[in-house]
Amino acid sequence: MATGRKSEQRSKLAGQRFELAVTLFNASYEAIVKLERWESLVGYFELKQIRRWPKDGLPLKRVDQVAAFFGLEAQAFIDDRIDQRDLMAALFRMKTRVIADGKKLIDLERVEPSPAPDYHARAIPDEFSGAFAAFMADRLRHFCGRRFVFDALDAFLENTPEGNGYFLITGDPGIGKSALMAKLIHDRNYLHHFNIGPQSINRPHHFLKNICRQLIHRYDLSCTSLPPDANLDGVLLNRLLAEAPKSWAKMRKW
Repeated sequence: MATGRKSEQRSKLAGQRFELAVTLFNASYEAIVKLERWESLVGYFELKQIRRWPKDGLPLKRVDQVAAFFGLEAQAFIDDRIDQRDLMAALFRMKTRVIADGKKLIDLERVEPSPAPDYHARAIPDEFSGAFAAFMADRLRHFCGRRFVFDALDAFLENTPEGNGYFLITGDPGIGKSALMAKLIHDRNYLHHFNIGPQSINRPHHFLKNICRQLIHRYDLSCTSLPPDANLDGVLLNRLLAEAPKSWAKMRKW
């Protein structure tokens, strides 16, 4: 049952992202289905079927071909951890490569599929990214189980007014708290920061620099770069936290 719901969610997400791709390429469903590349990659669906994809969902067995039509991998269409801003940026890059003859309709014949970018840790500052990647890989190597913790977290998020509050995970050293955090970050692409004592990543200014940069990147906030004093106190962090929900609300309307 859960698997069916997950497939349905991916299908609908793919349909919505297909609609976004069509819009960003200044194309139309009618024009796209007439292109030889569409028929050779995806097959010739009836126009009325394609029009329903944004609402009813794009058939999952066709996601690979549809994404490739726009020069992307299937992950870009079905992975909700990929931020819509990043997807739009990837589509714009493809679009600028293939504009031809001053036409509004893009010559998609010239687009070649490219690997989906590594969205997962791109916003992590360089001095932390390598350490975090190695730290998480080590914790995830033998991870299994803990379903009850994920269920408790999801229940907390669903039942907490406006999604506010703290969910504390406590326990003795070595029982797997860091591994659990690594799993959540890996699967859900949460903003994150690890204190890693042996590498001296354990100061408040490390946390502030890392999280502020992730917030700016994830939610496309007005502060495009960190000011020199960003890691001295929590002033900038509080400002970004206040801006993020407003920016997210606007992004979801696109």
